[in-house]
Amino acid sequence: MIAEKKKTRTNVGLSNIEEYLKDVRSKSSDALSSEWAFVTILNKNLSADDFSLFYNKASELGISKKEYAKVLHINVRTLERNLKNEFTLKVDKYENAVRIFSMMIHGIEVFGETARFSNWLKNHSRALGCRPVELLETIAGIQIVDDEITRIEYGVYF
Repeated sequence: MIAEKKKTRTNVGLSNIEEYLKDVRSKSSDALSSEWAFVTILNKNLSADDFSLFYNKASELGISKKEYAKVLHINVRTLERNLKNEFTLKVDKYENAVRIFSMMIHGIEVFGETARFSNWLKNHSRALGCRPVELLETIAGIQIVDDEITRIEYGVYF
């Protein structure tokens, strides 16, 4: 008889995820490396505590619960439930949260402080043609915002 492994939810620890993402970004500009980093993180189980730390980073940037729920394509009540103790987000929502978190880490590093990055994120960007925060509802949009942060980082403007 083959013993079945129980899938247990472990606390990944966001500071570890943050350091992991920073490390991947600093060691390689290769897009494939970044995608493998996301796959590695997505294969881990998140707890409500971990998810709360994702939301707290967004909150530091002035993103409200309503705005954060909107970019994850969930309602505010589901967001609040997942923040408290019942983490039930599907992998596509979790992926958006991880990618947004990664973009936020990058933005704060490039802009040097949370307030400056928050200001950029919430104001109209001529390069993007909208407020960057408006693009965070899709993976492609998150990537467009992250690419713009990289252009700012390297002084490349259109």
